[in-house]
Amino acid sequence: MDTVGATGPTPRFGFGFDWQHRRRYPRTIADVCEQYADRLSHLSCVSLPDALAARTFVADCAKGLPVVHHLPGVAPAAPQGPNLELLERLEAVSDELDAVWICEDIGLWSVGPYPLPYFTPPLFEQESADHVIAGIEAMREVTRYPFVPEIPSCTLAVGRMTLGDYFHRITDGADCDMLLDVAHVFSYAVATGRRYEQVLTSLPLERVVEIHVAGGYVDPTFGNRYLDTHSHSMAPEVIELMQQALPNCPRLRAVTYEIGVDLSSDDLDQDVERVDRALAEAGWTPDLTSAARTVPVGAR
Repeated sequence: MDTVGATGPTPRFGFGFDWQHRRRYPRTIADVCEQYADRLSHLSCVSLPDALAARTFVADCAKGLPVVHHLPGVAPAAPQGPNLELLERLEAVSDELDAVWICEDIGLWSVGPYPLPYFTPPLFEQESADHVIAGIEAMREVTRYPFVPEIPSCTLAVGRMTLGDYFHRITDGADCDMLLDVAHVFSYAVATGRRYEQVLTSLPLERVVEIHVAGGYVDPTFGNRYLDTHSHSMAPEVIELMQQALPNCPRLRAVTYEIGVDLSSDDLDQDVERVDRALAEAGWTPDLTSAARTVPVGAR
């Protein structure tokens, strides 16, 4: 299907960037946004430290596009609960971005002051899910922006709940929306030996307002580990998962392609075309123009 309309390409997706690594990208973030300006519906950015950085990002990169604020380590799944002091400081960043919503992976980056060597998903247990629910509720006392929890990347999966059951409990208990990272769905399927299509349909897709796609690969020497690098081309299964998710997420408003710092220009160009083509074939268009904040399913 042709993705170009009478006045040019239809903006169907956004880019996700990591501000702390902005100088490691092969091209500047602003240059990448300029090259694909006619394709972009929105941007997402993580690790913006303060209002000044957010103002720079808006002026140089977003240039009027809606922005999702991806939080850097507020961590509602952390044993001690979310870092509410950090969240309170980041409210100024969300304000500068006029964020559509805020989001973060549900997982662990550290244990207390000690960083983990690699991002780790939470224990898939009821007590853990209830702890996350309490964390999300505490975050609502600090921020005016709706928090959308993201499916974590799963290099392992420990616990008696499935990924689907875990996120049904969280989204029902907190009455919140969900961010569906389909590469993370694939990582869970790889880690547990489940069919990725079944993992997808087990999730609360009626809660999804944003989908993430990104590059990565299955470890060639350890076949039950998917490496969520963001710096390789997308696995075919990730595109397939996105295509399967689109008609089953009735409240979906945005699709974000996350770009890693080591992604080559050729891989970026090819993946942009793959994402754009898949969205066009599905006849899907984003809905980020409404000034109203997202309203969870249970509150409608």
